[in-house]
Amino acid sequence: MERNSTRILAKDVYIDNDTRATGNNNNDLIIGPSGAGKTRGYVIPNILQAEGSLVVTDTKGNLCQQFQPYLESRGYQVMELNFARMDRNTWGYNPLAAIRYDRRRGQYNEQDIISLSAVIAPVLTRDDPFWDQSAQIYLQALVGYVLECLPVQERNLSSVCRLSGLIGSITLDQLFRELSELKPDCFAVSRYRSMLTTRSANRTDACIRAFLDRHLLPLSYDAMSRMFGNQRQVSLEGIGMRKTAVFLTVSDTDRSSDPLVNLFYAQAFQKLVALADRSPGSRLPVPVRFILDDFATNTIIPNFDSLISVIRSRELSVSLVIQSLSQLESLYGRAKSQTIINNCDNWLYLGGLDLQTAQEMSIRMNRTVQSVLNMSHEDVVVLTRGRPPRWCDKFLPEDHPLWRAAQSRRKAAEQADERSVPYEQAV
Repeated sequence: MERNSTRILAKDVYIDNDTRATGNNNNDLIIGPSGAGKTRGYVIPNILQAEGSLVVTDTKGNLCQQFQPYLESRGYQVMELNFARMDRNTWGYNPLAAIRYDRRRGQYNEQDIISLSAVIAPVLTRDDPFWDQSAQIYLQALVGYVLECLPVQERNLSSVCRLSGLIGSITLDQLFRELSELKPDCFAVSRYRSMLTTRSANRTDACIRAFLDRHLLPLSYDAMSRMFGNQRQVSLEGIGMRKTAVFLTVSDTDRSSDPLVNLFYAQAFQKLVALADRSPGSRLPVPVRFILDDFATNTIIPNFDSLISVIRSRELSVSLVIQSLSQLESLYGRAKSQTIINNCDNWLYLGGLDLQTAQEMSIRMNRTVQSVLNMSHEDVVVLTRGRPPRWCDKFLPEDHPLWRAAQSRRKAAEQADERSVPYEQAV
């Protein structure tokens, strides 16, 4: 097969990316415990192999540096959003810029604001969701006000955080009264009226504000503000219009930025689906693959179970890298997690000791649970819809024909950086 028409699952196992030819979707599920080689055996080979755009979760924080020179040599625009070290960002991301504006109605899209608020302030206490749901209403009002009333350069989450500090004050009440006189039917005013229903009970209002503050605290730092206001912004639609690689560097220990990362995924899918629907054949000009490492750790994309069912025809695909099926189920629930995995027509299983995963794989592989649990570290199993299970060897990045070229590009870039460092800094 042509290299540019395939992706790699294991040694000598190449999957055709033409869904019309295969009859399958291009969604991959990669399952294996920590240290099983998911990054080396799947993520890196498919970065080398890529022809379309990529959005890659980088939990180790080195993939962008390692492959940026190589990808740029192949015509990619490479961007990194570093959520682990915000001070290192040279690119920005402003979630409020992705909220659609309906010129005919003269209003911002209410559903976009609701979705954004649900990701930033998710319901964490499912037994008593009132507090988080009320915090979402407060947040919707603040986001709506920022979009309606502030200058373009201030329409970002930093302004929302500053405005949240005025909740309960005469100043905020006056701001919304003025807005209600100008636009009495706008979404921000309607949400503010909902806020007022709880304001009469001081203790209730204080509790809701405390819940909202907890959600907004990770977004209120100077480094976050610089990212929101950065002049160079990642274009979500641009990912589907020209060859682009976006690396999202996230911490595998500090999860405070996860809501913002999840929001990026949600908005990127929304923008790319909309772009595909406006494009000839309802397909993206440039195919886009999301390689979502550590997907089941804390990645909660709203309605992802529905989304993964409809992206195939739009030239969108996902690679979900998880440690176990039970981990995914604990995050999305059984019904949604089953929908998600059933919409992945290719599975790469690298073993592990999770019993639920082993039981599921034993059925799919027609093997005993014990034999699945006792899989060798060197073995992997590839499951493709319409084919019997295949026992294979792992793919090694060093075996890829472009591995040496990528390493040479990286070393050349590092040497150029060293030569550009002033003597005083080098010393």
